[in-house]
Amino acid sequence: MCKPILAAVLVALVVTSCNRDDRPMTRAEFCQNRSERECSSVAPACLVAEADCQATRQAWCAAWGQGEEDAQRPFDPANADACLSRVSAVFGLLKQNLAIDASNFRSIDTACERVFHGNAKANDICSVDADCSGTLICDKGRCGSLRRVDPGAGCANIGETCPLGYYCGGASGVLMCIVRSGFGSGCGAGTICLEDLRCASGFCTGRVSIGLACQDDGDCASGFCEPFASKCGTDVRFADGTPACLAYQPSVAVPVGQDASTD
Repeated sequence: MCKPILAAVLVALVVTSCNRDDRPMTRAEFCQNRSERECSSVAPACLVAEADCQATRQAWCAAWGQGEEDAQRPFDPANADACLSRVSAVFGLLKQNLAIDASNFRSIDTACERVFHGNAKANDICSVDADCSGTLICDKGRCGSLRRVDPGAGCANIGETCPLGYYCGGASGVLMCIVRSGFGSGCGAGTICLEDLRCASGFCTGRVSIGLACQDDGDCASGFCEPFASKCGTDVRFADGTPACLAYQPSVAVPVGQDASTD
């Protein structure tokens, strides 16, 4: 039986230790919590019933979580709070405007990327960063600690990455930080374009303008491929009938991957 505990300074204040719930959050609770935080702002912006919005987003979250766990990346409640806090902060912006800018929207991916993660150690096999434990990254198919190396230096060790304007490669089999290809140069497997270009039909070319179709952020001059419309833009707009709102309404296909994008 729980007994009241008298506060040391304020003897009149009684604090009870009853009804404490220190158990870890479950995956289902995380999905419910996330859907509530999203839909409290999205539902009025999209003119959709909040209950319908929550049901749709819980189904999306369940599919996302199941896919992660099938890939041996289980739910980690210790990383859930930071994700949920970021979701609240970003979607709360809709109460001031009907759009979320690109940097804020992508910050959700960053905050939530290790809610589901594996526990591969250094040098263990991986396919994405979230396969690795702690802050290790997935590099060259193995988990390792991130370390930037100088232009022209070797980058063969796990975790060694190159500075801006360079990539880790080498036709001879010796991995070095090589200058990226410029406009009009050939590109493809083993040959990478400068960061402000994209590889199209085997050649480095300019990124596409706002409003044009894209597959990922690297296609766009704005650096942001709006994930619901699959068009280059600078933000995600939530208003009745917009592609973003359709993802929060019932009877829509549930996208696989975080926020309709891949990690």
